[in-house]
Amino acid sequence: MEESREQKEFIHWLTENGAIFPKIKFIKNGVYSTDIINENNEYEIFASIPFSIIINDKIANINLPYLKDLSSSNYYSSLIIFLIHEKLLGEKSFYSPYINILPKHINSLLNYDENEINYLLKGTDIENFVIERRLQLKNCYEEILERLPSDGLLLKEKMTCIITSRSFPNRFIDPDDPDPKEVLIPLADSLNHKPRQKITWEFSDGNSMQLIAGETIECGKEIYNNYGPKVRNFD
Repeated sequence: MEESREQKEFIHWLTENGAIFPKIKFIKNGVYSTDIINENNEYEIFASIPFSIIINDKIANINLPYLKDLSSSNYYSSLIIFLIHEKLLGEKSFYSPYINILPKHINSLLNYDENEINYLLKGTDIENFVIERRLQLKNCYEEILERLPSDGLLLKEKMTCIITSRSFPNRFIDPDDPDPKEVLIPLADSLNHKPRQKITWEFSDGNSMQLIAGETIECGKEIYNNYGPKVRNFD
């Protein structure tokens, strides 16, 4: 199946800015291999993503200095506003090829109403997580409203779901930052989740994120990520 125009532009943007992924192709809403990966179980690096294309609060604050005044307890606020700002810039945004491939609709537990939470999640750990996260997002809502452009309000909910569903812990990028911030990493966040998938995230060179396969991935198979704890020993 052919890659879409948006996917082709995203791939071009990635390669132009230093990302390396010679055995990857995009099909619909997944990432697939174009050749066998990790044939000899030697932990093959199948993607390298430079920090120069990530989006975190440091990037947001550099581009929109007024975001530095936001409450330090609401780390999502600056990312949400920055994504909305870049979306409204359209093709003028450096991140346009990335923003254009983000999903148009996201099924998120954060969108559940009170009845759905009580009926479907009552008594589970997920219920507590959803309630706490919704409270956190509610606390930053008024702060965001004060800084949004007039035509950005409708994008707020979408960008919130994007960040909560696709972000990585910023401590991998900036180990010295003690705060629990988030970072968006183009390409890495395109892989669908699969529990217990043998994959490592490596940041040891200080300039890029490397995705390392811990098991053989046959040609033409979907490549999955695993957002659980990462260990190098897969035995």
